[in-house]
Formats: sequence, C-alpha cells, structure tokens
Amino acid sequence: MAELHVTGLISTATGFPLLPSAGLFLKFSWNAGSDWELLEGYQEGQTHCDVPAITDIEVMEAVLAHPVSVHYLCRSVIGWPKLAVQVFSLDEHGRTDIAGYGFAHVPTRPGHHKVDIACWAPEAGSWANFTQSLVGGGPRLKAEDVVHTPGDRFRLQTRAAGLVHVELDVVAKDFHKHEVAL
Repeated sequence: MAELHVTGLISTATGFPLLPSAGLFLKFSWNAGSDWELLEGYQEGQTHCDVPAITDIEVMEAVLAHPVSVHYLCRSVIGWPKLAVQVFSLDEHGRTDIAGYGFAHVPTRPGHHKVDIACWAPEAGSWANFTQSLVGGGPRLKAEDVVHTPGDRFRLQTRAAGLVHVELDVVAKDFHKHEVAL
C-alpha cells in the first residue's frame, strides 16, 4: 500500500485582531478519509501561547514554531489528509476566545511547501456583538467538524480572521506502484 509522510512546522499566525497583552495559540488536527490509517504521529495537538508585541495590527505576528509530523498508510486517494486549525486568543485574565477556524489540504506533490491557512470566525448579530464588547466571548461552532468537511458551511455568517503560516515537507512512497501520479 502507498504511504504518505508529512513533517513540518506551524510557524506563525498573522492578522488576527488582538487586544494589547493578549496571547494567541492554536489547536490543530489532521483529518483524513476512511481509507487512510495513521501509522505514526499525533492526530491532534496544541501550540504554546505567544504574546506578540503589537505595534500595528497589520504587522502583528504570533510566533508559534510548533513541529508537526504524521505518517499515513492509504488504500485510496479519496479523503486526502487535511490540517484543520482553531485559533484562540488568551486575554490578561486567562479567558480564551475563538479567534478563527481554518483548514488546508496537505499538498499532493512531494517536496517542501509553504501553506497559508486562511481563517474565518463566526459572525454574530448586532445584539450579540454589543454584549461581546461588554463581557467578552463570542460565537463558537457547536460542531467543529464543519470546518473541514464539505456541507453546510455556506449557511454560516462569517468574517475573515487572519492567516496561519505552515511549512510542510511531503514524502510519498509507493504511489506509482498503484498507478497514482503525484
């Protein structure tokens, strides 16, 4: 059977709106179809929290530098692996709030790749925005798998949130034996 090795780094996050002295961290998960078996690596993880120096909201950059590595065995290319992220902000009182959701497919070509994961956040109505400005918090997804599965995402009201920058090294083994050209 064919194998896919993915190693790399969740390097930085940019463009997420943060208050001064707020931190940023993310949770990530690898998601693949039923014909993919995870042989090595962690399916889920979390980065440390970085409190970036904010001089200008346009240049704010949280340095995450979190290594990732997974090794899959696959029976079919259907359900190609994806990396899903949930970005959280952490305020000075220790409260966490969702800053964005996003995902990206693992590149299908072997080699080194720089991938930018565009993130979005659920948008609330005007009353919810008012209460959010007073007491904090914000809308979250009840079912987080909607982030990386096709389906009802088009019904969500969202806003652009920021980018997560990832560097991935992809190694494919024995795909040619099964007449799959990558």
